[in-house]
Amino acid sequence: MTGQIVVYVSIACVETSHQRQIVGVLGVVDPIKDEAKQAVNALKEMGLEVWMCTGDHDITANAVARQVGIESDNICANVKPSGKADLVTRLQKRKESCCGGVAVVGDGINDAIALARADVGLAIGAGTEVAVEAADIVLVRSSLKDVVIAFDLAKVVFRRIQWNFVWALAYNLCALPVAMGILYPFTSWKLPPAFAGLMMAFSSVSVVGSSLLLNFYDKPKALKREKEQISLFTDIQSTVYSFWNYEPVKQILVPYDEVSIV
Repeated sequence: MTGQIVVYVSIACVETSHQRQIVGVLGVVDPIKDEAKQAVNALKEMGLEVWMCTGDHDITANAVARQVGIESDNICANVKPSGKADLVTRLQKRKESCCGGVAVVGDGINDAIALARADVGLAIGAGTEVAVEAADIVLVRSSLKDVVIAFDLAKVVFRRIQWNFVWALAYNLCALPVAMGILYPFTSWKLPPAFAGLMMAFSSVSVVGSSLLLNFYDKPKALKREKEQISLFTDIQSTVYSFWNYEPVKQILVPYDEVSIV
């Protein structure tokens, strides 16, 4: 089962309009974004549990989940907007024991309640205005890879805040006694006021400089690994086609409206 919606094409008989003859069968299915499977795999490697909650039929939901790598136990289909919010509540109660939270990614009006109730709501930039208003984070580029980057960047920023706090606390605990003259009874040395002001300024400058290192943030390794695998597959494909004197298939990278048939 591929989750396609079957559409029957029929024509009416000329002799009697009550009888119709089926002349074709069409399968309609929503396309899955190329980066969906990469994003799901990257989130799993980060130790996150991925769920899919949709209002579509069970067959469609299971077919999509199977393609992107979501376990069948983590699928909720035929769910109304209120049901999505209830799922978020259940997951939040389950996560309380392990100090975890629940994040929801959505783009439609049906996701607004779940986005507002979740600990972190991420709205696709191309989604509805209601979803964008209810979310905490808006993914401007509308790319699912940005979900992975958002979580990874949040962890990096939080670790940087912790490091800045520990560094500033340790620095001040060590410098403050010296400024108070703790060394004077032993060395008869006093800290000059100008030097004390310089040390105070260095404390702030060091924290700011540490924070500026976030400008060198790089993408998660999980996304890099997926990109390297795709690049390797493309190189192998190009080599095989070149061996048989054929041109590599390039139509995949060209927008549909720019493809011409000669």
